[in-house]
Amino acid sequence: MNKPSALEQRGFYCEADAADQLGSKPSTLRAWRVKGKGPRYYKIGGKVFYRGADLDAWIEAQVRGSTSEVAA
Repeated sequence: MNKPSALEQRGFYCEADAADQLGSKPSTLRAWRVKGKGPRYYKIGGKVFYRGADLDAWIEAQVRGSTSEVAA
């Protein structure tokens, strides 16, 4: 097993791992970034990372009480 990177130790996920956490594809995360949607992300050393807490917050913000509610 590989030793976690310094960013992983601080709760960050690479794009592929973040997509996996959300049950999505990396291409979906890229499309959301272009549109200004999706979870907050960080650009570090030319690479995109997502913090676990930001993924959790974004998931919680997706809760709806009915089909007529508009997403924020």
